[in-house]
Amino acid sequence: MSTFEVLVSNFFILFLSQLILVYGSIRKKSPRILIRYFFLPILLSMTFGFLLQYIYEVSEISNRQIIANILLLLWCTKSLFSYKSIKPILLNSILSEMRLDLDQKNYLNLIKRVIKVSSLQFICFSFIYAINYLSGNLALNLIDWVGLIIALLGVSLEIYCETQIKTTKKNHLLSGGIWSRIHHPNLFGIILFFLGLQILTIGAIGSKWTVIGFFIIFFILQKILMPELDKKLLMRFGKEPSTKTSYGFKKALFIK
Repeated sequence: MSTFEVLVSNFFILFLSQLILVYGSIRKKSPRILIRYFFLPILLSMTFGFLLQYIYEVSEISNRQIIANILLLLWCTKSLFSYKSIKPILLNSILSEMRLDLDQKNYLNLIKRVIKVSSLQFICFSFIYAINYLSGNLALNLIDWVGLIIALLGVSLEIYCETQIKTTKKNHLLSGGIWSRIHHPNLFGIILFFLGLQILTIGAIGSKWTVIGFFIIFFILQKILMPELDKKLLMRFGKEPSTKTSYGFKKALFIK
């Protein structure tokens, strides 16, 4: 299979899965379905891409490919039960637009929005499609180990922060420990996780273009999610979340 055929096939599965998810949310009249399973299409298209490579014997399955798929599988599975304060912010605008399309029975426009969301997901997670196509040398090299360590550090930081959030009383501001050093360390953990996966992808053939996806993820977290979380923090506690430490990072996290 050519690169174009592989990419189109993966995107089609991603779009179809997202369309089914949107349809299910509309039918059940519950946006929670779309919010909870938002990253499920990524998991399905990733699995499809892996099977494509295996069935058509495009290339041999490498260790970095197995590791990247396992890590993303675990992350997508974790996303079903976490990011409860993050995903609504990401999807608030698109959900409002979809509701308007439904009220006006503008189904063509609704499909266009699904294509838009699927395209953004496809670009952000393009590293997994690249590594599932031509994954490169079978054995891990030093760069692969660096990427793996960074990804594990990132997901460990995420889990640590999420555990603290869940065990902290409501209306309590986390501002000590790691929260006094890094602005939203849970989001920083996500950045580290995807940075690690992006480094792992370096070993895949023709994967340089996928770095665009990482920069988009970084932009979304830094320029969209963090400011929105800060606004919620300000509304809840009535204070400006811009206190700086000697490290130059903002501190504080909104606890839902």
